[in-house]
Amino acid sequence: AFASINRKEIEAIEIPLPPLEEQGQIVAELDGYRKIIEGARQVIANYKPTIKIDPMWPKVKLGEVCRQERRFASSKAELQLPYLGLEDIESGTGRIHPNTSTNEAISTSFTFGPIHVLYSKLRPYLNKVALPDFEGRCTTELIPILPSDRIQRTYLFWLLLRQETVTVAMDGKTGTRMPRADMELIMNMEIPLPPLAIQREIVAGIESERALVEANRKLAEIFERKIQDKLAEIWGEEK
Repeated sequence: AFASINRKEIEAIEIPLPPLEEQGQIVAELDGYRKIIEGARQVIANYKPTIKIDPMWPKVKLGEVCRQERRFASSKAELQLPYLGLEDIESGTGRIHPNTSTNEAISTSFTFGPIHVLYSKLRPYLNKVALPDFEGRCTTELIPILPSDRIQRTYLFWLLLRQETVTVAMDGKTGTRMPRADMELIMNMEIPLPPLAIQREIVAGIESERALVEANRKLAEIFERKIQDKLAEIWGEEK
């Protein structure tokens, strides 16, 4: 039932065996790459975007500064828009993975655009919130939320991505196996609402931190490729 490899077949594998001194140089090079990757991954793992709340800021209910826009895709043009499923959004970061598929077989979907914030009501503990920069359609488990002129869109995005929002959603969830957030409860959640200028400052600070995280993510990817290229070079394979 389980695939296995015969020991004799393993022992018969031919491997490249350079002189010991060169082996040491190869190991040192690969270890150096690995340490850079581990350092970059540590930066990524430790990143937790936070909004420092001033107790003097007024608080409002979320529904007072934004609204849900559950508009179904219906026209032929809308049904051909790029489709976004929950699997296309990274938990806890809001990163949208490239997806050019229209998934025309899925007819029931909501439309959205670069004016919305997308909030996943399904399994809210996964913390899937997205800030799209394109027009598309999405699963009905993603709720397009339209901010008013009182709240900056990216500030709203970070508020929804906070652990506090996850806690509220899980406290009021319905269902056990596939819990869903109670959107009425979410829209009644109190949020801090500083002036727009301060909202922009907060967003700028978080985006600066996020840029550092993304730089480390790319750094890890670069050195992962370097390791693969080096191994291919050792084995005499084409890159």
